[in-house]
Amino acid sequence: MGKRFMSLDEVKVFGNNKQNKLLLECFSREKCPQAWLIYGDKGLGKFFSINKLVNTYKQKNPLSSILVLNENENQSNIEDIRLIISQLSLTNNSRINDKTFVLIDNADQMSFNSHNALLKTLEEPPKNTLIILIVHNFKKIPKTVISRCSLVKFERLSFLEFKHFIKENFEKYPPNMEEIFKVTNGFPKYINLFKNEDGEKIKEIT
Repeated sequence: MGKRFMSLDEVKVFGNNKQNKLLLECFSREKCPQAWLIYGDKGLGKFFSINKLVNTYKQKNPLSSILVLNENENQSNIEDIRLIISQLSLTNNSRINDKTFVLIDNADQMSFNSHNALLKTLEEPPKNTLIILIVHNFKKIPKTVISRCSLVKFERLSFLEFKHFIKENFEKYPPNMEEIFKVTNGFPKYINLFKNEDGEKIKEIT
């Protein structure tokens, strides 16, 4: 019997099912691309989804580790990048399921020198190490970095995905779901604003 991959039912993410399923299955494979670039508009929940996928993997494989840079727009400098690279050189993931994940959020905000510092590691990551760059503005990433990564684009929620998101995150369906969908344009970040008065103010202004 083949290895059973984790399913998206085990992870609370919304939208981009094809993309999330691809990543989740790749994490469990012996031969998986080790450098990823996840891109799409800001507010789609890219970091939330990837972080949930990786932490679900770690729950199943507790000897795995997770390193995070640039979370909450705390821009990392070149010394932070070098520190991460030096830590990776010390990892010893002997078993295929014991992986080290490096999540770099807001990677498009990093300096050119920081991107350059990453190049060698992106090209030849240590064994069982996955480096995941999360990007809002694809045009700000040097082509030398892009060429070393597998690319996954995240899209806005469809109306069906939007309804699923509402069902899981709101106590009851709001009466004006079509209006909310139009105003938020399928961005989970803005949909959550409609749990309070801020959302109604935004709708009125729009």
